[in-house]
Amino acid sequence: MVRERVGKRFAPVLDKRLLSNNKNALFAAWTGIGLLFVSFAIQLNHLDARTFFGDEFGSFDEALALGKNANSLPYFILLRAFLIWSDGEFWTRFISAACAVLAAAVTYRWVPRISTLPHAQVTMLLLATSPFLLVYAQQMRFYTLALLAASLSIWAFAEWTKQPQPKRLTVWLAAAVFAAEGFDSAELDETLLLPLLKINTGTAISRPSTIVAAKLAPA
Repeated sequence: MVRERVGKRFAPVLDKRLLSNNKNALFAAWTGIGLLFVSFAIQLNHLDARTFFGDEFGSFDEALALGKNANSLPYFILLRAFLIWSDGEFWTRFISAACAVLAAAVTYRWVPRISTLPHAQVTMLLLATSPFLLVYAQQMRFYTLALLAASLSIWAFAEWTKQPQPKRLTVWLAAAVFAAEGFDSAELDETLLLPLLKINTGTAISRPSTIVAAKLAPA
């Protein structure tokens, strides 16, 4: 009888908490989806408005002669596959645009792991509307794929710090090595050694935005 009374007494409180949590989760999900659509709309707007220029011709050359340059080879393999479908401005640049959108989505996932959901929403909004990112997202170059790879490595690291398991550690190391060696081995310290240094000194990641922004720098 006592258990039933206690249960009835606290049931409305528990229901309100569950409802509140569900509403927050639903709001977070729809916010992420909305920002994702905004990012896609911005990146795809006038994607084929101008003809190929500058380094984009170099991308054609490296995609058609795979192995000529080991730097950013994953991107050129992907571009080579897209060239089978089309060599027009829109589809060849679509890779960069899609990677920029996915990088924003991945960022929305890992930021709450080390900060808060509002911070994740602001960060994703800034990435979705960033003129700097837009410039590279509308070029047939590997910069946004490098950003995506770096974002994935940070997400894997954040997941591992929350639940330190050998499997999660393996995933993070694989993602970090891919991001560093696949695009620029000189940046290995940003995606792999920096987090290790933070672990050894017992401090948390203090500049994730710096790590991500570093990946946008042209090679």
